[in-house]
Amino acid sequence: MAFSTTPAYLGPIAAGDSDLKMLNASFVQYAAASSLPAAGNTGVLHIATDGTPEKIFVDNGTALIEYRARRMKRKASTESVSTSVTLQNDDDFVFAVLADEIWLVSIYAPTVTINLRIGWSLPSGATFVGSAFLMRDSADPFMGYAGVAGHASTTLSSSAGDGILQVHGVIDVASTAGNAQFQWAQGTSSGTTSLVAGAYMIAERMVI
Repeated sequence: MAFSTTPAYLGPIAAGDSDLKMLNASFVQYAAASSLPAAGNTGVLHIATDGTPEKIFVDNGTALIEYRARRMKRKASTESVSTSVTLQNDDDFVFAVLADEIWLVSIYAPTVTINLRIGWSLPSGATFVGSAFLMRDSADPFMGYAGVAGHASTTLSSSAGDGILQVHGVIDVASTAGNAQFQWAQGTSSGTTSLVAGAYMIAERMVI
């Protein structure tokens, strides 16, 4: 399938994405989203012209991810980990990023047991700098705090009891596009830890 070599006008784009119209780069335009090619060209943008507004997809090398300047994700169902301290990709809290972008990220997640370890999987060279708070619904509510730098994992608590996880920070993307993927596991391998349905993530791209 041939790629266009002519800079393309992006046309109408959803609110918050209008700065993408200023990109002077080559795009591939298709009549329908079903005509998009298979992934494998990391960082390439594709446009599906069969919607209003048109949708933009970024190729992260393995999948085409719909691109927006603001990403809002909500857990429709509870996600659980049992007897494991190995970080796993969260089923819902992931979004595409392009090279040299900066994103503000917030996560609010009720938990079943606060036995919790968190981290991020980011494109090469990207970093997460922020804080994580873990509060228990008991007389001793403040259970964990961590200042997180880079994207190393951080154990917040190995205790029992239900609670609330909050994560706030900045993802600074280097020269490699890809996915910003939230990860979590148990602080200590014991029982079952869950992030409850209704948990949400908001990520917003900074324009500076």
